[in-house]
Amino acid sequence: MKFNIAKDYIVDRPFEETFSKLDKIISTSFYNSQYSTFGNFVSADPPEFLLMAKWATIGRPFFAKLTSTKIYAKLFKLDNKSKISIITKSNLGILFMFILSVAATLIKLIACKTLEDLKLSGIYFLVAIGFLLLDRFIKNIVIASFETDMNLKVIS
Repeated sequence: MKFNIAKDYIVDRPFEETFSKLDKIISTSFYNSQYSTFGNFVSADPPEFLLMAKWATIGRPFFAKLTSTKIYAKLFKLDNKSKISIITKSNLGILFMFILSVAATLIKLIACKTLEDLKLSGIYFLVAIGFLLLDRFIKNIVIASFETDMNLKVIS
């Protein structure tokens, strides 16, 4: 199972206009923004932006960068268009809970003495799978928020 989701977009706007739109999204105040994402400028060559969904942050504003599902968006210049390549990064809180559930599953399996222990390890395993599915669900929502903010259509 892939943990990160990668997508590419071709934008029918010049590079400068697309860069300006991304800059506007990250420059707008978190509380007064009309956009569903917020973020930071990461690097200049090629331009890379770190974006997060507003609704999917825990502990805003203190722990938002640590406990958010993130999108890294790289902007590339084409002839009279621009290309945006994104990759998602998992929420560390969800990954921690997944690892904790897998560890509990393994501990229960190793120390299994009764049928109840086996059932409990199965439940822990299902919880671990649930955390992976939650991570994937949130990533898709964050990508949809980014696509809405930028008025994008996916090409790959």
